[in-house]
Amino acid sequence: MHGNIFRAIDDGRRGVKSPAAPRKNSNHYQPIMKTNRILSFLAVCGLCITLFSCEKENGGNGSNTGGKTSSDFTVTPSGLTSVSSTGGTGTITIKTTGTPTVSSDQSWCTTKQSTKNSLGYIYDVTVAASNETDDRSATITVTVGSSSKTVTVTQLSTDGLVISSSKNVSVKAAGETITVNLSANGDFDVTIGKPWITAADTKASMTSQTRTFKVAKNPVAKERSTTISFTLNDITEAVTVTQEAGDGSSMAKSAKEIAKEMYPGWNLGNTLEAGISNNK
Repeated sequence: MHGNIFRAIDDGRRGVKSPAAPRKNSNHYQPIMKTNRILSFLAVCGLCITLFSCEKENGGNGSNTGGKTSSDFTVTPSGLTSVSSTGGTGTITIKTTGTPTVSSDQSWCTTKQSTKNSLGYIYDVTVAASNETDDRSATITVTVGSSSKTVTVTQLSTDGLVISSSKNVSVKAAGETITVNLSANGDFDVTIGKPWITAADTKASMTSQTRTFKVAKNPVAKERSTTISFTLNDITEAVTVTQEAGDGSSMAKSAKEIAKEMYPGWNLGNTLEAGISNNK
């Protein structure tokens, strides 16, 4: 044993190499290396996809919108819910990171950009005067990118009063009940020209309405006429009522009318006698 040790020392001094240990087989490391390469490739592909998606959301220019896209916007209208029939103006405020486009579907309702400030884009809305007897509406569309929102503009109607039945009514001498059909979009006043017509129905409605009037018997032997007027603010509609002559049996005559029919009679015993000419 000691001899072997000394021999090894002596060999080392003379530069004699000891027999090399057998090399291990490295073939079993190759599958692991291939797997690592595949995983690295997949990781790089995933990173590229993520960066491309972020670039696309930012509009392709690398800008940072705080995680919001152009479809994230708000629209705030003002003064557009009950516009007067004489016309008026209102505003639309649009807060967005994109650029909006605004359009109206009615020619009587127009839009125009006024300014852009910290509140967003300010658009003026102009509504023209209306001659319609019904309320009307327009739709304003605000578009940013591929998203749209709408605002409804409502304008009130102008005064409306129309008589749909005949405006000339003939009534029998004995009197009768007549009706007048009309349409109105507001409260109106009724004025009767002569006291021999009285309102028989005061029921009111805001749409189609029927008013009833009673015509009294004509006590005189001649035709007579008067009007029934319907007034809503500065609008007036009227019906003319003509009643045929009565039989003249009533004593409802004036003093002048009676005097014209009197003639002198016999004066007997200091009394004054008088007669009626139509009794001859």
